[in-house]
Amino acid sequence: DRHPKQLKKLDERLRTRFEGGLLADLQPPDADTRLAIVQSKAREQRSPLPPDVAQCLAEHTCANVRELEGALTQVLARARLTRQPLTVDLARQVVGVSTPAQQQRRNWKLEDILEATATYHQLSLDDLVSRRRTKEVVRARHIAIYLAREATDASLPKIGEALGGRKHSTVLHGYNKIADGVETDETLRQEVGKIRQQLRLFPET
Repeated sequence: DRHPKQLKKLDERLRTRFEGGLLADLQPPDADTRLAIVQSKAREQRSPLPPDVAQCLAEHTCANVRELEGALTQVLARARLTRQPLTVDLARQVVGVSTPAQQQRRNWKLEDILEATATYHQLSLDDLVSRRRTKEVVRARHIAIYLAREATDASLPKIGEALGGRKHSTVLHGYNKIADGVETDETLRQEVGKIRQQLRLFPET
């Protein structure tokens, strides 16, 4: 995805050889092409999508075809695992786009979410934003991501920044893990509910 002249670490002979070849600027697929790809890949998996779900994936997954296929696979897998119907809300959760219902609940500060989650798990804020990967810290971090996405206006990149500069894909993985878990894990559901109760101690924005 770069011109050969920009490949500074490449051997000079290889770089000049590449420059002598045909150069093509490959752009990400447009919306109509993405929609056609999603529908085609869904048919290949014998899981045709409702038109509005296919449209949602095509509109909100723009980087490349691999990312598009990954989003489709996640939507189908979550629907099967949680026995949910294929809906736009489910697709929005997978690609990290808020639903209208979520937008109405977004009244808390991101800092309050992190503080309440850390306090509940008897951790410090430094633990939450650190690079520590112990089971307890990772679980708390994922819950903080989930609550931040559900209860604030913060985007995934902003949540990642607040948690020590984590990547969009890492934040999305954490959100999806808890979103899936609360559907089937009663202990996790209660844990998230108790942190929500703690949040009521903080003033709304």
